[in-house]
Amino acid sequence: MRNLILIGFSFILINLGCDSKKFKPGSFKEICKLVIDKTIIFDNALNEGDSLYLDFSNDLDLNNSDKSEIIDYVNKKFKYKVGLSSLQSLISNDTIFKTKFYLKNFFISIDELQFINSKKISIKSQKYKGSLAAIVVETIFEFKDKKWRLKSSLIISAS
Repeated sequence: MRNLILIGFSFILINLGCDSKKFKPGSFKEICKLVIDKTIIFDNALNEGDSLYLDFSNDLDLNNSDKSEIIDYVNKKFKYKVGLSSLQSLISNDTIFKTKFYLKNFFISIDELQFINSKKISIKSQKYKGSLAAIVVETIFEFKDKKWRLKSSLIISAS
């Protein structure tokens, strides 16, 4: 009975598009580039500083080569020095944050990937500058013509 339930659950996941075959090698890094693009363009006041820190620690399907390519892409397109860091690490090492509660530079993380159905995914990202300076962006992609294509992107939360 347990095996039958596991087989049924696996069948449901595959039919919802949750199998890794939907993300061909390298395709998820292209999705991440678009998510970062869309997150950066919203609320330019949060883009202060000469550096941007990215966090890919949320079990994303990215290898070190993918991360390096994304960093290079963002650096060339937006002219920021780009590094990898967690928000907690940035906050604990930023001397300005300790007194003024905002970061010298800014931070973007890709936080949540959710399959809406077999042809649509939602990715939530956040851009953080300080306690009262942050946004959450939801970017929707649709699987069409054998590719994930950007459908929409909007701010769903702001502080």
